[in-house]
Amino acid sequence: MTEGSNVHPVDRMADIKAQIDELSREYDALRGKIVSGETSPVGDEWEAKVSAVSRRSILVADAERLLPAEMFDAVVKQRPQINVTLRRKQEHAAKPKRRSFKLRSRKREAA
Repeated sequence: MTEGSNVHPVDRMADIKAQIDELSREYDALRGKIVSGETSPVGDEWEAKVSAVSRRSILVADAERLLPAEMFDAVVKQRPQINVTLRRKQEHAAKPKRRSFKLRSRKREAA
């Protein structure tokens, strides 16, 4: 349980994730209005700067198929990742809901 609370940390994580999901939907809707020009990018306290950025990316599956193994291994790096998946306990819900979180380490895995 979290300090000063009777809510178990797993339950609190699920609550926070639900809040994040709700806020993300609202954020996306507001962002869409600004990007489309439906509303001004200048508010009372904040101003949004809308810009387009182009980035190059590699399709890992294609690179693995087209490049020799040693070249592929030299340019494609894996980062360790920890997944925490939450599932509502059966006695608390008619149907289970899953929530996944991906926590990425800043340290690179040794080659």
